[in-house]
Amino acid sequence: MRPARANGAASTDTLKLIAIDDRPEELYSLTADPLEESNRLDSEPALVAAYDLALEQMVGRATREKEAAPAGATLDLDDELLRQRLRGLGYME
Repeated sequence: MRPARANGAASTDTLKLIAIDDRPEELYSLTADPLEESNRLDSEPALVAAYDLALEQMVGRATREKEAAPAGATLDLDDELLRQRLRGLGYME
């Protein structure tokens, strides 16, 4: 078990990595296990490492953007990059 470094989820059409606070990470095959009942974390170490890196980069980018935004700034929901991030976190289809 590795400690999660960034909170969130990174996913593709077939896989989803979840990292929340100090809970163990979880990796699910969304095609073979759509109900997310079988954690594949231990069987896919290379994929977990790649998803960890992507998640850290996404969190870092979001943190930098938040810090650079002026107080009271609004989000541009027409921004394709924002929509991709929200889809990656499971908030949009």
